[in-house]
Amino acid sequence: MIVNKLMSVMPAILLLAACSSDSSTAPGSAVKIIAESGATVDLTGTWMSACYSSDGIYRRDIHTYAADQRAVSHETYGAADTTCAGTKSTVQDLTVTGITVSSTKKTLSGWVDGSGTVTSAPNSQAGPALTTTALVSKHTGTYNSNTVKLVLVIDDSVASSWVMYRDYDKAHLDAEGYPSYVTTADPLFKK
Repeated sequence: MIVNKLMSVMPAILLLAACSSDSSTAPGSAVKIIAESGATVDLTGTWMSACYSSDGIYRRDIHTYAADQRAVSHETYGAADTTCAGTKSTVQDLTVTGITVSSTKKTLSGWVDGSGTVTSAPNSQAGPALTTTALVSKHTGTYNSNTVKLVLVIDDSVASSWVMYRDYDKAHLDAEGYPSYVTTADPLFKK
């Protein structure tokens, strides 16, 4: 009798064990992460940097989130097009697929500028500085058959004007391989 009852619940136990993981999102789901305010925000849509100069050419970075994917591209403009308003050339850089967001959060070590030098947190859209050691969502995806680990800070202090600060992944990884810093350089604005 006990054996029969155990055998009848065993498949359910195995199914629950197979489903348990550190991930809080299902494959194909929209990427939703914790923002500066503590609210969960959906990244679906297009995020674009302001026009900036890189090696004498003006450009904009673009990240487009759809379901569990992030497509990264950039637009280049002429050397004299300081407003990125003229003729552009769009280049698809990479696509991260299968993004899942961990149910556990990470506390950042801080902020760096574009060269990797530790700096203070920028001001939020509402005025006061963002949190220096923000609590952020850890998320992973696949690029070129490799797992990539990502963190972002989303300034959601103004509802219609979200700003994304990207991880600085050139150095300073934690023991799990997640970046420990985000950069103040070239933030992306929700379109």
